[in-house]
Amino acid sequence: MRMADARYARVLMTPTSPDPRFTIRDGLRRTTRDAHARVDGLLAGGLAAIADYAVYQRGMQRFIGDAAERLDDVGYRAQRDLLTRDLADLRLPALDRDTPADPIVDTDARLGWQYVIEGSSLGARLLARDAAKLGFDETHGARFLSSHRESPRWPALLARLEHATSPDRLRDAAQSAFAAAERALRRALATPLVAGR
Repeated sequence: MRMADARYARVLMTPTSPDPRFTIRDGLRRTTRDAHARVDGLLAGGLAAIADYAVYQRGMQRFIGDAAERLDDVGYRAQRDLLTRDLADLRLPALDRDTPADPIVDTDARLGWQYVIEGSSLGARLLARDAAKLGFDETHGARFLSSHRESPRWPALLARLEHATSPDRLRDAAQSAFAAAERALRRALATPLVAGR
């Protein structure tokens, strides 16, 4: 085990006295870097065209919708509904649901999924600007991005991360969430549609 990995494991196993030089977030960000990059790489140019935005909206509606059911989270159901309304504005059909997966009840596993979803609110600030250039806003076509970029849940999640007790469950859940987001976006890319106005 490399020194950085050893520090990561030590911090995760002693959440009540974390090493201030190396947080759980640092370790989680490093161990999910490749999975995160694969998701970002699917729309590496941002939302430069309506076709890109259509892929993003359809993929996120499926990813957030599935996460809402697995986590049984009212907030994520509200986000899914905003995405569904955005798709209606763009005259796009939603992607079909995958085979239903088991609910996520373990606290650390839930944190791993929430890390991915809430972390995406940071990127939503840039994507909302792209959407605005395409003519979409909080009243038409960009309800989700407009709401997500203002989400107050990310800072609260960071505080909760530092009390995680299982590095394996936290990491594996975050990897699983990134993989789910990647699958949803790839499905959207495989069925390209031109959005209506």
